[in-house]
Amino acid sequence: MPDIAIRLFLPTETHLYRQLRLRALADAPYAFGTTLAEAQTRSDSEWQNRFSQSLASDLELPLLGLVDAHPAGLAWGHIDPAIPFVAHLFQMWVEPHYRRLQLGKQLVDAVVHWAETHAVTYVELDVSVGNSAAQSLYQRCGFLKWGDPHPLRPGMTLMSQTMRYPFSK
Repeated sequence: MPDIAIRLFLPTETHLYRQLRLRALADAPYAFGTTLAEAQTRSDSEWQNRFSQSLASDLELPLLGLVDAHPAGLAWGHIDPAIPFVAHLFQMWVEPHYRRLQLGKQLVDAVVHWAETHAVTYVELDVSVGNSAAQSLYQRCGFLKWGDPHPLRPGMTLMSQTMRYPFSK
């Protein structure tokens, strides 16, 4: 059984974060609100600034998933200070070679646990309609469909479904 670890990205790992994020966008362009082309136009300083600001905030959770010490996935938790009762899970991705090892579940669980420590009412995410593997993962982790599907990006026919993990209060 492989050794799976979840940890925060380190301040020195901007390049690693960028590399994984670009691989995620290339691997699953149907799964993210940002396109690979958009992400590739960002300068090194834009990547560094966003990454550094996020690492310094208690309302951001940039996670790295490792399999046998190999960077194999990422997820990001976020709480908007204007809406402090909702946590968001986004940028969730696991390299295809490392899927079905429970890395995805552990990344999701880590964001849910973090959100619970912030006393939010629920964790929210969007998943592409038709991405049955991701939908199944989120359902196994306790997420429920919420509302009607909506376009993934403005002007697209590809739809996205909001899902929520409700905390019992």
